[in-house]
This record gives sequence, C-alpha cells and structure tokens, in this order.
Amino acid sequence: MNYKVFLKDWKICGYYPYVPQLGFIEPRLGRSITDWIQANVPGSVHDDLLRAGWIDDPYFEMNSLKCEWIENKWWAYKSTFDFEITKGKTYYLNFNGLDYKAHIYFNREFITIHEGSFIPLSINVTKKLKAKDNELLVIFESVPDEESQAGYASHTKTQKSRFSYKWDFSTRMVSVGIWGHVYIETLGDGKIDDIWVKPTIYKDQGIVNISTACIFNSIASDYEIQVQIYEGEKLVASKNEKYLIENERNENVIETFIKDPKIWYPNGLGEQALYKVVIQIYIDEVLSDERILNIGFKDLKWIQNQGAKEDSLPYCLLVNGKRVYIKGVNLTPFDMLIGTVSDEKYELYLKQIKDANINLVRVNGVGLIEKEVFYNLCDKFGILVWQEFIQTSSSMDRTPPTNKDYLKILEKTSIAAVKQKRNHVCLACYSGGNELTDSPKKPATFYNANINFLKNIVETYDTRRWMFPSSSSGPNEFLMVNKPGLNHDVHGPWVYEGPKGQYDLYNKSDSLFHGELGVDGMAHMESLKKFLSDKNLKVTTMEENLVWRHHGDWWDTYSREISLFGKIPNLESFIEMSQFIQAEGIRYALEANRRRKYENSGSMMWAFNEPFPNVSNTCLVDYYGVPKMSYYYVKNAYSLVHMSLKYDKLFLKEKEKFTAKSYIHNSLGEQNLYWKIEILELNGNSIKEFSGEKLVYENSTSFCNDVEFIIPSKITEVFMVRLNLSDGKEKFTNEYLFSKNIKHVYGSLLEKQDVKLEYKLIEEKNNKAVFKVKNCGKAAALFVHPYLENENDFLFSPQSYKSLMPGESMDFTVISYKDGRDISKVKFHSFFTK
Repeated sequence: MNYKVFLKDWKICGYYPYVPQLGFIEPRLGRSITDWIQANVPGSVHDDLLRAGWIDDPYFEMNSLKCEWIENKWWAYKSTFDFEITKGKTYYLNFNGLDYKAHIYFNREFITIHEGSFIPLSINVTKKLKAKDNELLVIFESVPDEESQAGYASHTKTQKSRFSYKWDFSTRMVSVGIWGHVYIETLGDGKIDDIWVKPTIYKDQGIVNISTACIFNSIASDYEIQVQIYEGEKLVASKNEKYLIENERNENVIETFIKDPKIWYPNGLGEQALYKVVIQIYIDEVLSDERILNIGFKDLKWIQNQGAKEDSLPYCLLVNGKRVYIKGVNLTPFDMLIGTVSDEKYELYLKQIKDANINLVRVNGVGLIEKEVFYNLCDKFGILVWQEFIQTSSSMDRTPPTNKDYLKILEKTSIAAVKQKRNHVCLACYSGGNELTDSPKKPATFYNANINFLKNIVETYDTRRWMFPSSSSGPNEFLMVNKPGLNHDVHGPWVYEGPKGQYDLYNKSDSLFHGELGVDGMAHMESLKKFLSDKNLKVTTMEENLVWRHHGDWWDTYSREISLFGKIPNLESFIEMSQFIQAEGIRYALEANRRRKYENSGSMMWAFNEPFPNVSNTCLVDYYGVPKMSYYYVKNAYSLVHMSLKYDKLFLKEKEKFTAKSYIHNSLGEQNLYWKIEILELNGNSIKEFSGEKLVYENSTSFCNDVEFIIPSKITEVFMVRLNLSDGKEKFTNEYLFSKNIKHVYGSLLEKQDVKLEYKLIEEKNNKAVFKVKNCGKAAALFVHPYLENENDFLFSPQSYKSLMPGESMDFTVISYKDGRDISKVKFHSFFTK
C-alpha cells in the first residue's frame, strides 16, 4: 500500500562555504559556525535562527540588515530516523522545495546536487535505507547572486524568486532552506511518474481523459490501471485497463465518463463542484502506487474584447459559455520566508480573497510557483489563477535572458510547474513573466526567443491553456490615455493622481484589460506597533526617517495627505487619511473600468498582500492579515450587484452645478432593482434625492440616472452622495465624499466631530457575531468598522467602512476566520474622530 512518512526532528548548522564537505575528509576542518539548532521543515533558516536566539526579529525596525550574513553562509539540514522496511517494496525520498542549490547525502553517501527552488526531487533509496539510524544530510550553498528590482532583467541567472533580493514591497531577505515537505514514499515495483487529467463536457456527459506515465523497476509483467471518480463519497465512474510492461517508462491513456456532471464556476457565479479522482496501478494484483487529486468540469476560453481591434490579444474570459468580468488582484508571496507559511495561513488568506468577491488572482513572476495547497484552495473557492513563470523586469532593463545556461534551468522549472499545475481546475492561463519587454517600453511578444521558448513548453505540456507573452502585453506598457487605441493590457499607475487627475485619467482610459493598478496607503496602528519602536510611532516621512524608509520607501503619502487635508495632527489621523484616499482612488479606478464592461474585460488590483510589514504600501491586506479600508472598497467595487458614480473631480464651488452619472452593474441574471440616490450633508440633512426602478439585463452594465444639482451656499463643507440599490431583500450602498474646498478638499473632516457610536451584541455563534451599531451623535460617523484590541488579523465584516448619519443604525456581522477568540469583545470605530 502506498504511504508517505514525513521526516521530522530536523536540525540545522551554519558553516563557511565548502567547510561542511571538508568535514567528510577531515573532521577538524569541518567545524561549524553554529551548533546544531532545532529546525522546522517546511521552514526557513532565518526562522530557525530567530527561534534559537541567533538573530533578532528581522521584521522589526531595521533588523533585516543584521541578517544579511545568513545568505553568505552554507547551511546543513540533518534528520536522523528509523524506518520500518518491508521486503519487496520500493522507497523514494521526495523533496518538494529545496531553496536553492543543495548537496544531498544519505547515510553519509553523496547522492546528487539539486538546483532550483521549484523543481521537485525524487530519489530511489531502496538499497540505501536502513531499519535504524538513517541520516539525511542536505547542505545548501550560499544563496546565488541575483538581480534586485534595481538591477538588469537580462542578467538573471537563476530560477530563484527575485522579490527577496529587494523589491518595492519588501526588504532584502534572501530565503534559504527547505520550504516544502520531505518524505519517504513506500511503493511497489511501479511508480506513477506523471499524470495529466483532462475533464471535458460533451452534451450531457463528462469525459475524463487521463494520461499516465509509469516507471518500473523491471520489465517482467503486466500492470493494471484502476480509475475511480467520486462525487463526495459517491462513486460515479470507474475504469480498469491492463497493459504490458514494455519499457522502464510506459505511457498510456485511459478514459471514463460521468453522466450529467456538475459544473465548476468562478467565485460568485455558481458552485465549485469538485470530483475526487483516484488513480492506482497494480502489478500482479498488488497495489504499487496511487495518486489522488480533485478535478472540475468547466469550459474556459480567452476571447477578444467587445469592439477590440483584430491585432489585440484575447483578454476576455468566456467561462461555461458566458463572458465573465475579471475582478482580480495581484499576489505577492505571503511571506519573505516562503517556507514559514502554514497550510492554515494559506486558507485564511484565500478566505479573505473569496469574501472580497475576487474571481482571479495573478501569481506574479517576481514571486513563486506556489505550493499545492494554494491551488487546492483556489479550486475549492472558485478563484481562477493567472500563473506566471519565474521571470520579472528590473529597473535597468526588462528584457529576459536567452543564453543557453539560463534557458536550461528555466526549462526544468517551467516544465515541472506546468506538469504539476495543469490538473487544477482553477488554472486559467500562463504568462511569460512580469513586465518583460522586447525593447524599452515595448512589451515582450511571442517573437521574443525567451517567450517563444516558454510558449513551446505550454503547447507541449498543457495544450488546453492560453499563454500571454507577459503582463503587461501592450502595445503600451503602461496606461497612456494620450495614446488611445494602444492600451490593451496595461499596468499602472500605482499612486493617487489627485482630486481631479485621478478621475480624468480613468474616465479617459480605453484599456482592454488593466493588469495592474493601485494606490498606496498606510497600515493600521496596531500593525505599526508590531514592527516599529515607540520612538518611530510618529508623523514623519520616508525621506526623514530611515526606519520608515526601510518599510516602504516608495510609498510615502505624506505630501499627498498635506495637499488634501492641510494638516496632519497625529499618527492616527495620518493613517486614516492615507487609508481613505487609497480606498477612494482604487474604488474609482475599478468602477470606471467596470463601467466599460466588456470593452474593458477586467482589472487586477496591485496588490492584495505584502510579504514584509510596511508602514505604507499598495496592498489591501497588510503583512499581519489586517484588511485596510481599501480591501472593503475593492470588495464593494467587485460586488455581484453594484451601483457606481461617474464624476470629474472631488471639489466644487458654491453655486456650481454638480454633474455626475450613475450606473448599475449586474453580474447575475436579469432582474428589477430599486435605486435611490441621496445627497446628504454630514449633519444628516438631505439636500436632494432621486429614486426609481430599473430592469437590468443579465451580466450587464447600464446607465441609471443623471445626478445634477446646484451646490447650496449653506452646506457642510464636505457632503456625501450615497447610492442605494435593492432587489427587495438585499441592499447595496456606495458612498462618495465631495467638498466645497478646492485647496484642502477634505480639511474640514479633521475638525472635531460630534460622533457617538453605541453598539450592542445581538447574536453570537461560533466565530460569528452580529452587533447593532447606532450613531447617537450629531455628525456623520464616517467609515464605521469593527476591531479587536491587538487581534484585527483575519477579522471580516461585510458592512465595514459604511457610514452612519446621525440617528442611523446598522447591523454589523463580524466573522473571525481564526478559531478561539472572543468576538463578543469587538468594538467599533469611525474615522476622523480622534
């Protein structure tokens, strides 16, 4: 029977280069720098050293600079273990994440040198395995010299993630160690070396085509492949086929059928129906090996956008026969130390992604070929994946290398990635990498030798998936509204363009697909306290403060907030200003693109997360898993049913005519919706109101109503336009703040406000609680949200950052993704009340 034994009781030890190998020759010459230290696998050398007290927290202040010595040393991992050996079985030692170049020794015998963070390694150790005192030794060389963001893409030498060499969203902290599982697998004489499962639908029948490649220790018999497919616990299909063992490696195809299969849909559009496939090989009626994986039935195509030119690439998703608007985000790795992210942490992040109405994530070429747990969760939650190969641009040049040595390691990594990920129903496409070019400002095409090389790999090993040459894919690399017709798949900008410029830019955009866009904003105070000392918890700038610069040097919003608010009284206010403008800027960009559905096929926010704690960054969720205000504004902008406002600027003079247009966005079927538009002073007084009923068509965006009125002379300096949409049961709201002040648009928000929030617990069960929250003050409670003291990570409330006018109340549902904390102790806060 096939089974896996995961190796435990690991230790690490540090050496100067080559010294551990000298120890095999002369022990005196092989002395180490450190003692043997307890280690975690999967894990990271940095994390092990931190727990042992060798280094201080590398995420705190500028401590990461003190850790850079780690990457220059050699590191040995050792596991000693006993093993129960059964006669006639074959044993494989498997590694799923060696980072980066490793020398493998088993029972003091050299086995091999392995290079590549994303290339799995399997070693037959049948003749080397002992019942007692086995020793596995893995020696990592110093991390390879590689290009940071400020370097040259064309000088890239390895397939190691380059974000860890210093990127705009991370410091330099180059990981080293075993970041995946290590286990011994017990098999018979045959092993399933490769599987490609291709589920398709024809009329009312599901066809499951399974290609297998099996390797055998001897050519002396026949073998049988058994396939069983389950829907939950119910067996819905099975097939057995016998074959003759003709070579050491045998390839075969087996096909089976499912009547009326359930369909897999992206997040929000239906269920994520998954089937379990069990594939077994038997030799002489004895089970030799088995694989278990999940599949889903979906039909996915990339088609051209509505009205697109013939020379444009297909950026529009057609899933199960219907166009799907892309509501996307870009991902960075979830931690600098990639092996420290647990399966539980992956699920917490993917729940956040799902609940934000996101249906596609881009796994960026600056980061990882993610662990299998990530893709399994995307399958489960309906999150489509845009998977890039491990290539990215740099500041000095953006051209990918084409030399033979580099292409050799690129080929090994990419083939391994395609073979492993192609069986996942979530996989939507591949891309050659991040922001690669053929020449300056000209995105890479399939004529590029490097990109064409990867395209051939995809066409060989995954004929069912489309590949984009790069993201962005041009013709313009970045959004340029002064060059219309060339903004096909574009990136940028990543900053707020101003109280008029932001809206002018996105109102004029003609992008077919917006692969990256963003606005920067600060992290919450509770997060800042975790990595900044008290002396640095103050209002400052990246230019003035080296610690702040270390934690997000590109993303200083100080001058932006000064221009919009006029003053920054304290750090709490600075954070709220910054988060509000980030949310406002991102929200408008996403809504403007969605108003052009399907001329524009979707947006990809940069970025969902960050692998290093930053004071300020473009992320929606900070390093500690705490959602910013922008997370909830993205969630709203991606709602299945949504109402948005198109306007030109945030400021208007007294007696000036306010002119805007409202739109209704519908990702569901045809339905009647009731809408209401309120213009409100922040003391709750109504200035004007519009309302009506509208039939909205399936999967559509449609104009709703003009919003026009003259700005009264007597009105609070900042006023709100609130959009309300209802199907009679569920209600959607969207809020926009405008100002009569041209110089400091939102300056009056910092004046003392009479806001008094009262709340009480209505219901609590498991990790969910409902609170009634009421504003008993005389001024609007802006952007009300729940929080737990020091425990805001992975806390979710769909009503977060809605506003309450005086006398208004709202039920807030609060959900803790994490078990074991008392959410009855949740409190509520609104912005600009300090």
